[in-house]
Amino acid sequence: MYNRQYFVLFGKKLTKEDFLEATSAFLDVILSKEDATLEVVEGSTIKNAVVKTNEEIVEEVFARLGLSFSKEGTRYIRDIVLYYLVNKDKMVNIKVDVHPILFEKYNVGYEKLRACMREAIKFAMVKPTSLTKNLFEDSIKKNKTVPAKEFIVKVLDFCKYYAISLEK
Repeated sequence: MYNRQYFVLFGKKLTKEDFLEATSAFLDVILSKEDATLEVVEGSTIKNAVVKTNEEIVEEVFARLGLSFSKEGTRYIRDIVLYYLVNKDKMVNIKVDVHPILFEKYNVGYEKLRACMREAIKFAMVKPTSLTKNLFEDSIKKNKTVPAKEFIVKVLDFCKYYAISLEK
């Protein structure tokens, strides 16, 4: 028997894909602020809580994913995720948006960029951490390599989610 999972929101059935797309759009709206100091109001007193910068968040998430910072591909993926965290209104198109920037910064061609990113992703999948298993469980179960764009999009969405969870 076919069992389809869906969410019900305001009386409408949403598939998992619809829900993930809506969540991503919601995160984009919430994260439209620049890195700043957050003021937390408790009772009548105000406490200052420092919000982590995008770079700190990305590096923390990468460490939790088991990515090796000694790999070139990890640096490229890090720069791509940071670019899209800052430019929230852009769709992920590495070749058009980010490759010219990475070429100028690292003098790397597009094919080498892709090859280095694949190597870094494979490294993270060899001994997957719990976060890696959660984000990429389908690919791990099927013993498939995660495409670079899918990896970047999921990591980017998780970084946005993680930034929101830090503010609470």
